[in-house]
Amino acid sequence: MSAQSETEIQMVEGTERKIAKYAFPISFVVFIIAYYAFLKAIYIIWEHKRPVHAFLLALVVWVLVWYYLRTGEIKSFFGQRMTIYIIRRLLAMIPIFLGISIITFSMLNIVGDPVQIAIGQSRIRSEEIKQALMKKYGVDKPPYIRYLEWLKGFVTGDLGTSLYDNTRVDTYLKAMAWETLKLQYVSFIMGISIAIPLGVWAAKYMNTGIDITVSTIALLGLSMPIFVTGILLIYTLGAYLPTNGAHTVNAPWMPDDNYWELIKQGQVLQALKNFYIITMDSIKHLILPSITLAFAGMASYTRIVRSSMLEILRQDFILAARANGLPESVITWKHAFRNATIPVATFVGLFLGGALAGAPITETVFTWPGLGQFYITVLGRFDYPVILGLNMIITLMILAANLLTDIAYVYLDPRIKL
Repeated sequence: MSAQSETEIQMVEGTERKIAKYAFPISFVVFIIAYYAFLKAIYIIWEHKRPVHAFLLALVVWVLVWYYLRTGEIKSFFGQRMTIYIIRRLLAMIPIFLGISIITFSMLNIVGDPVQIAIGQSRIRSEEIKQALMKKYGVDKPPYIRYLEWLKGFVTGDLGTSLYDNTRVDTYLKAMAWETLKLQYVSFIMGISIAIPLGVWAAKYMNTGIDITVSTIALLGLSMPIFVTGILLIYTLGAYLPTNGAHTVNAPWMPDDNYWELIKQGQVLQALKNFYIITMDSIKHLILPSITLAFAGMASYTRIVRSSMLEILRQDFILAARANGLPESVITWKHAFRNATIPVATFVGLFLGGALAGAPITETVFTWPGLGQFYITVLGRFDYPVILGLNMIITLMILAANLLTDIAYVYLDPRIKL
């Protein structure tokens, strides 16, 4: 290597060291400025009552920040196959969502005039009141105009108002979505945590007593109606645990959930005590309904895990791993189970997408204040804006869950190409 080449290399290395010396403080300042601008934009959008726009902006910005912190640049992010695939899928969701919304809107209108049905149930006789209500809810307009107005409201975060009590649909969501998701996710975690080891053991010890016992339990959980399981739990454990509602109501010992007010007043210990009492009360109310749902879910997931593991354990690479002397636990959990998780991921994605729909039967048995029971109620009285709003929120969740499931496939099985 010539002396000139060595000198050029040293100059380049010196320049890189100088850049590296100031790169971190400059990047930190730029990050703080961008972060402040980002929060300001979120605040402005939220103040204009457009939570969907705020959420999408936050999601995009945080993905780009995460990628920058991981790789040090952003340009290649838009050239990756995964990014291109996600963008294509997001664009494909738009016509799917529009198609489902048009079908749902049309079917609800085929049933009849929702305002007229509501007026008939409330026995309103004044023609002026009928006309005022029809004008308020836009029933006097052509269907396509009503659909476009509803779509505009949905995009801007306005899901409409109930025909019966004039309550906004998003108010119902805020009041009941947490209770529904809490019940669904707790029962899901319980069910999948039990189903995975049971399914793996049943496959590993096929046609033994363990396999027969696990298969019998799974068959029992699949064949027994959920309401029967719930009623049996009420009869057996109802004397020890709450059997209705998500919280204790109108009890003299139940404190208010005014934690922040107590903290502002300096009563931190009282706030912690109230939080503990309310949390423990919620957990006690959650036990029976979550066990009911977990038992049914556990049965389905156990059979899926068992059948997937049986197929994988017969593969040649498992035989090769055994021939190489790998421990059986490593073969089972590191090699076999990872390849058996793809069918499980499919069902997990379907569950996550439909979680907000609730569990109407379980919620009815335990008088749980969730969206499942509420949805049955609004269907019975044909509360058109609420039905349409909830349907489309659930549709968005299912579409997003399907996308996340497809992305998870790539990480679970590198053989899958997008």
